[in-house]
Amino acid sequence: LPHSDQSQNPGLCEMAKARLGVPADRVYITFMDFPAGNWGWNGSTFG
Repeated sequence: LPHSDQSQNPGLCEMAKARLGVPADRVYITFMDFPAGNWGWNGSTFG
């Protein structure tokens, strides 16, 4: 990714704590850029 969007981290960590009971210091998040052809949905891909 050209730049990392850190704004998503707090919300994801809060959700992991609220729904799963996993504290933020136990959550690891990896942001990756996948080509559209690597995403499958509804019998097809986006690429």
